[in-house]
Amino acid sequence: MKKESNLLLAAAIASVLLPASQSRAQAVLEEIIVTAERRATTEQTTAISMNVLTADDLAASRTQNIADLQQTTPNVTINNPGGFNTINIRGVGNSAIQPSITTGVAVFQDGLLNAETITLGNQFLDLGTAEVLRGPQGTFIGSSSTGGAIRLNSVRPSLDGATSGFVEAALGDRSDVKVTGAVNLPISETFAARLAFNQQKRSSYYYSKGTVIGAPPSQPMQEQGKVEDMNGRISLLWKPNDNFEAIWRSETNRTDNEGSPGQPNPRTFLNALGQPTRSRYWNYDAPADPNHDPEVLSINLMDSQFASTVDRHSLEWTWTFANDMTFRSLTGYVHNDVRYSEDTDGSFANASVMRNTVGPDNDYYSQEFNLISADGPFNWIGGASWFYRMTPTNNINETYTCGISPATGAFTACPSQFNVALPNQVSIGNNETTARSGGLFGQMNWEFTEGLELTVGARYNVDRNFTHGAVRAGGTTLLNIYNATTNPNPAGVVCPGDIQGIVRYTQVDWNLSRCVFQGGRGEYQDENMTWKLGVNWTPGDNNFIYLFWARGYKAGGVDNNLNLFEPEQVDDYELGWK
Repeated sequence: MKKESNLLLAAAIASVLLPASQSRAQAVLEEIIVTAERRATTEQTTAISMNVLTADDLAASRTQNIADLQQTTPNVTINNPGGFNTINIRGVGNSAIQPSITTGVAVFQDGLLNAETITLGNQFLDLGTAEVLRGPQGTFIGSSSTGGAIRLNSVRPSLDGATSGFVEAALGDRSDVKVTGAVNLPISETFAARLAFNQQKRSSYYYSKGTVIGAPPSQPMQEQGKVEDMNGRISLLWKPNDNFEAIWRSETNRTDNEGSPGQPNPRTFLNALGQPTRSRYWNYDAPADPNHDPEVLSINLMDSQFASTVDRHSLEWTWTFANDMTFRSLTGYVHNDVRYSEDTDGSFANASVMRNTVGPDNDYYSQEFNLISADGPFNWIGGASWFYRMTPTNNINETYTCGISPATGAFTACPSQFNVALPNQVSIGNNETTARSGGLFGQMNWEFTEGLELTVGARYNVDRNFTHGAVRAGGTTLLNIYNATTNPNPAGVVCPGDIQGIVRYTQVDWNLSRCVFQGGRGEYQDENMTWKLGVNWTPGDNNFIYLFWARGYKAGGVDNNLNLFEPEQVDDYELGWK
């Protein structure tokens, strides 16, 4: 195991995040309920450095998705390199986007883990709170919490009152139209439903005036960076008596932005020969345009794409015993299907294109059980969790000898179809990553004297991850396109039909190609202990001081080249005052 050398020593002063108008008008802190430790507690008395945004906060700050959280939450950095969202809190997390690498910041939607960076691009929909938890979460979250965690909690159906809800509509430039809303339906004294919806369409802020080959009449220009989102959720609450409660949630999310807009640096640079060269911006009159237009894209791809489907379904139920002890169960299923293609450098300088599909059957299954004691000077929580996902990927990288030469600055047009007259190489990675993780955990809080509380928690983590070829016996396929004159096919081997079927974007002459298979299967498994030890002091009203030591853990695994990598471990020593 690799233990990180950078142990986090943080002295955090956390405050409840309120809209400015409310904080000036109110003399006391607003009580915000959080679920970071599986029981309903107030943010003020939870020994975690956190920011909690309520529905009003999210609306006031126009925080509409995960990426927007970095604008309202200190110590959070979120990058979006083409449809992915890589999150770091206090500089800890990760920037990798491979499905075989566990994220360093766990993101939960209504308790269901979003285990990959590709599942984080949806618009927020009818959220009650967004909890950003800083630092390792050693007890309640397993192998994805070295940097922290984000919990997104939708508004629950309510049995109280009459039918209520809201609808908001917005119009803007670039044909922007957005309609969002929710309605709460108390159908009977024991049954209620809540429906939430969102739809937004907007044209891109950029223009794609063409690729190096222009646009055929049958295929109009793409709009990289456009917005086309559609989200919906139905939540059903059944509470037949004071002891039992069940909530079913089903939601669907569709996102299509036709790829991320790539804009090269407009300034002149020196090429490998020391000659001044300028990035190429397309016009239809010359192979190079010396004028920079910030709204014009210049990429080597006509059919850029980023289309994402994320569906979530969960059943959460609780049973409260006569002594106020509660048993809780959360069962979840998540389905993901992502298709994207992009010019990897976002310019004409390199004619290299990546096309990828993750799915269509990229599915998660999860189960968690909790046994929660009644509130009191001595209280505790015990639990067990299990998570499984199977992520098939089809990655295709195509490189051509066209575009601008980095050596000479000369421009060569790319062909409308790949042809064997130009050396052309396609690398196809057909991998399937399977991740299994489980844990047993518990935490107790003991107020051994008035105002002083001891916290002890631990978690036993088990991980088993492996990666193997999903279509062929080998993991990676190298496809070479041959030319009878300059690059003859020495073996005359034709790629098999299943490989031809996978490469649905690539136009090649299969009779002049050869496939070489390499790789195999790699497996990683590990067991690990994480924990939290702390002391909390409440010296008076609206004052809460905590001191703890927490250990976080991120599982190792097998990368796409079947190399094993070790787990990471982070210790957090923290003093905080709220």
